[in-house]
Order: sequence, then structure tokens, then C-alpha cells
Amino acid sequence: MPSETDKGSFVGCNVLFGALPGIAFVWGGLSGESGLSKYFATILHGDESSSIMFSTVLFIVTGILMVSTSVLGCYGASTENRYMLSSYSVLMGLTLIVQLAAVTVLIKYDISGVVRNAMSSSFNNYYSLDSGTRNESVQFWDYLQSNLKCCGVNNYTDWRSASQAPAFGFIPESCCKPSVDHDDARNCTRFITRDKVKDAALVGEFIYVNGCLDEYFKYYSIDLLAFCAILLGAVQIFGLVYACYLANSLRPGYINLERLSIIFI
Repeated sequence: MPSETDKGSFVGCNVLFGALPGIAFVWGGLSGESGLSKYFATILHGDESSSIMFSTVLFIVTGILMVSTSVLGCYGASTENRYMLSSYSVLMGLTLIVQLAAVTVLIKYDISGVVRNAMSSSFNNYYSLDSGTRNESVQFWDYLQSNLKCCGVNNYTDWRSASQAPAFGFIPESCCKPSVDHDDARNCTRFITRDKVKDAALVGEFIYVNGCLDEYFKYYSIDLLAFCAILLGAVQIFGLVYACYLANSLRPGYINLERLSIIFI
């Protein structure tokens, strides 16, 4: 029979490396899906949109499986139920497969690269002569910049080199801070000319200066989930082996070698 220390260690590891990360995976997957739907629904289409959404769904499923597996394992160890521990091992194997699939999709389709390229492409269409393309880009960037409080892809100076950007008023008004201290906040970009664009002290008074790429990934990046999934994989394999040990020790006729050695000594 397994000792109380064995059971306690198993339960603690499941809570620490299973249930809590599982909740984080569900939250991260939902957050990533929310960010993509909220900001990129208008500019991501076809395979790009499907692959990104699929990766977030896989992480959500992984999180649900991790929590379910941990609960099953903790209950099985506490009640010394061999069948539950055996089921835990099977479910843990399934969790590892889904987890691996999520990481594979994320790496294969380079989700971060897709987001970065979508931003860059739409950025250069902001001043396009094609009204349909421009309207889509304007809608995307104005919503993104005003909500994330950012400006440009990498920083506000990007707008100076945007395709077909005008010589005057090249920074969109959606970069304006709502609390600027001058008469007309809506036209705050009129204070920023090409010769003053690198004056960060002056510019920072009127507009957001941080790039939207970094600001987006600060809140909605799922790359961190992939990194955590890889690290947790090794711990989960250990948990699977440990569960097999506990289940085997509950088998009728099982002899604990440590106890047997004490008897002979």
C-alpha cells in the first residue's frame, strides 16, 4: 500500500503542476481568442484565421483536461482507488497528446508572425487610394490604437514611413491621448511635424508612443502558453509514471519492497 507521504506528494504535485496551470491555460486560451476576435476579425481571413483560432481552442481543451485529470488523480489517490488512478494515467496521456498538438500548431503556423505580418500589411494600407482596403485598415488601426493606447507597429515613428502617408498629419488621431492639455484633442497630431517626430518629450505629451505590437502581445500573447506547455510536459510524464506506481501498489497481492526488506532485516 502507498504511504501517506506518497499520496500527499501526488496530490500536491497535481494541484501545483496540474490544476493551477490548467486554469491558467483555459484563461490564456480564452484571452488569446478574445484578443484575436476583438482586434483581428476584420483583417485575418481564411487559413490564417482558422489556424490561430484552432491553436487557442487546443490550449483551452488542454487546460480543461489538465484540471479534470488532476481532480481525478487527487480523488483516486486520497481514496486509494486503483481504477481511478488507472483512468488518470489514460487521461494524462490524452492531455499530453492535445498539449503537443497545441504547441505544434503554434510553432508550425507561427502565430506571432501572422499577427505581426497582419499588422504590417494593414498598416501600409491606412492611406491607400483604394477605399475598400483603406476603410478596413482605418477601422482596424483606429480601434486598436485607441483601445490598447499605442501608436504604430513598433512605435509612433512608423507612421512617418507608412505607404502614401501625407507630409502633414501623418499620425492618425486615434494615437491622441484623451487628456492632452490643449484646445483640440482630436487634432493633437497637428503639433507633430516630420522635423519634430523624434522629439519624444514633445510628442509624448500629445500621443501614445509605445508600439501596438508589444502592447498587444503584453495582454494577448499565447507564446508563453506554449513555453509553459513544454516545461509542464516533463512534469506530467513524471505524474503519469507516479500514478502507475500508486495504482500498482494498490493491486491485490502487491508487496512493498521497502516493508519486505524491513521484515527480513
